[in-house]
Amino acid sequence: MRAAALALAALLAGAAPALADDAAAVGEAACRNLAAKVDAAPFGHGGVFLRSFEPLDVPNRFDHVHANTAFVYDNALAAIALVACGEAGRARLIGDALVHVAANDRHFDDGRLRNAYAAGRVGIGEARLPGWWEEAEGRWLEDGFHAGSGTGNIAWAALALVTLAEQGGPGAEGYLAAAVRLAAWTLGRQDARGPGGFTGGTQGHEPKPDVIGWKATEHNLDLYALYDRLHRRTGEARWQAAAAEARRFVDAMWQDGSRGFVTGTTDDGATLNTTLRPLDAQIWPLMAVPGQAARRDAVTALIDREFRVEERDDVGYDFNADRDGIWLEGTAQVATLLRLMGRDDRAAPLLRTLAADPAPGGGFYATTAPQLTTGLDDPLRPAERLRYYRRPHIAVSAWAALAAKRFNPFTGGGGLPE
Repeated sequence: MRAAALALAALLAGAAPALADDAAAVGEAACRNLAAKVDAAPFGHGGVFLRSFEPLDVPNRFDHVHANTAFVYDNALAAIALVACGEAGRARLIGDALVHVAANDRHFDDGRLRNAYAAGRVGIGEARLPGWWEEAEGRWLEDGFHAGSGTGNIAWAALALVTLAEQGGPGAEGYLAAAVRLAAWTLGRQDARGPGGFTGGTQGHEPKPDVIGWKATEHNLDLYALYDRLHRRTGEARWQAAAAEARRFVDAMWQDGSRGFVTGTTDDGATLNTTLRPLDAQIWPLMAVPGQAARRDAVTALIDREFRVEERDDVGYDFNADRDGIWLEGTAQVATLLRLMGRDDRAAPLLRTLAADPAPGGGFYATTAPQLTTGLDDPLRPAERLRYYRRPHIAVSAWAALAAKRFNPFTGGGGLPE
């Protein structure tokens, strides 16, 4: 069954069915999927944003709202993964889109990005945000989260641009300049309350979106990776100081023993948020921040204890600790970490889970089950909870490619920071 599924994944990706191992098969499928999505962008001017989720033929509410949505995080990750795949030319098309929208916002001129944009070619004019036609109201609507500016999402976009700048070639200096401008906006999120660090950004529409008061371990480690790489590239002291500030926050979130990393703070910027417990807040610090070697065994034991899920023949990890299903993006993230640690034996079952359930076109679904809870409140719909649905998702392809290629998106190369 596994061998047949693996061959099917390769065939759907257009690859030969007899690839050497699980990593090769998954990597081939993931890289081909991302490249094909860039190539499928409609004819037009400018860079390209990839649609984050592929909708069902008979869409539900999630598909209706996200039909033309390209999340910045997903696209930044896809650009980095394409570099890892040896597809820097295609990655530059996503980088060009990020540069364009940062310079052509419909309201702001301060270097920020929105959390999402309309998928497809960006064109030459004002940056377009995603949205949907609401039949009951007879008007076009936009989601306030999509219109907001998350600190972590902007950090990921800047990391993608730094990665492209490090490749050299066409536009390298422009990518670096755009990354610096994005990073400069995030410097304004520095916050002295409690453990210091940087807040989460803004949410909602212009002209005055709501300012987020909480601080996230995830955002601060993203920022650490960005600031450290900018300091290495430019030698500017401001990036060194900012990196130290972000790292202090991440270090302050560590709990001794077997408790791992706290998610961050509540809105007061000081009280630790011990309610939410997402997987990525545990594993990303090990990939992004130096000095974590002594914590690796504790963290990997923690995620096995609290997040690991076994479904029939599949082994993976949930988004949160309720273990109600396998989150395939997070499963690929863990596989990336394990392969960077040299633990291919532990990563292999996770890669086989990915290979066993290919989506049409050679990509990967977001979940193995029809839907998956996250434990996160929808900030604009307080009565609802955010969920992942079983849809092809480009972030899974991106992390699968990174795992297969042993490519660390935070450092722009192989290995872990020591």
